[in-house]
Amino acid sequence: MFGGGSGVHRVGKGTVYAGLSLEEAFSSLSVKPDFAYSKDSKDSDVQFVHRKLVGGDVYFLDNRSDHDESIRATFRVAGRAPELWHAETGATEPVSFTTADGRTTVPLHLEPWGTVFVVFRKPAFETLYTTPQMMETKVAAINGPWKVAFQSGRGAPDFITINELSDWSHSDDLRVKYFSGVGTYTKTVKASPEWFRKGARLWIDLGDVKNLAVVTVNGRELGKSGTRLTTWT
Repeated sequence: MFGGGSGVHRVGKGTVYAGLSLEEAFSSLSVKPDFAYSKDSKDSDVQFVHRKLVGGDVYFLDNRSDHDESIRATFRVAGRAPELWHAETGATEPVSFTTADGRTTVPLHLEPWGTVFVVFRKPAFETLYTTPQMMETKVAAINGPWKVAFQSGRGAPDFITINELSDWSHSDDLRVKYFSGVGTYTKTVKASPEWFRKGARLWIDLGDVKNLAVVTVNGRELGKSGTRLTTWT
């Protein structure tokens, strides 16, 4: 086999990479991966799709595991500043990064099964950028009672009042226990003016969402979420 088995073999004007993985073959060619990341645990699985556009690059990252991932993601892009685009809210934000050897490294945190777009479109005038440090403060706990209204025509009562959030299948009311459809939770919260200081950003922890939540505040839809957090700016 090409002079004795696996390895790199010169054949005429060409080269044969026998018995090598794609990673090994690219490494022998000094071709660095388009995307790489530091693994938080052995079962870390962050998948990506890369689309190159006129004037920029777009990477879609997908945490394919049921636990949080805090990674350092490296992209084969240089000269452009990365931004995070969140499909569930439409929000965009700058992110810290370092650039070296034609590659840009970004620290990222992904929720379980969370996704994010990393977009490179604006010129970067530095090789090191750190976003301002944000301080998180718990301003309130949203506890019961909750009013829960059920989608009509599916056998459930029009609404019930519950003191604690719980799985419907644990309900003693069989109409709720076996209900399948949309439930709307309503709770009135008195918001302090201090919550809305200039530059402040509010986050609502939804707990363990199954499978999709739509959050509205004062009649304004804030977006859809399949993970624990949603934002209110």
